[in-house]
Amino acid sequence: MHQDSLFFYGGVLYNYSKNVFYYKYAFENVKAGKEKFSLPYRSTFKQTYSNPFLLKLFDENFLTVIFQDINQKDIKIFVQNKDIINLFKEKFGSKISSMVKYSKT
Repeated sequence: MHQDSLFFYGGVLYNYSKNVFYYKYAFENVKAGKEKFSLPYRSTFKQTYSNPFLLKLFDENFLTVIFQDINQKDIKIFVQNKDIINLFKEKFGSKISSMVKYSKT
């Protein structure tokens, strides 16, 4: 079981490091103002990102995805603290929708 986990996480981290390379490569070319550029076939970036925090994020993402797949109905979060609701309205109210701006009545 431990060896399977290492194999799985090794593959995930390998794909993650390839994505980091390609996104960084594209970002640098766009930032430089290039309209056309070709992506290399192979990543020249040999470093693989790995640390316990990253592995913990993979586990948490797995749990989130599996719960979303099992529970297909909407999940509603209820907040009763008025200060949190008012802070949320101030920061994000105009961006989300006009429904957030309405009063409780």
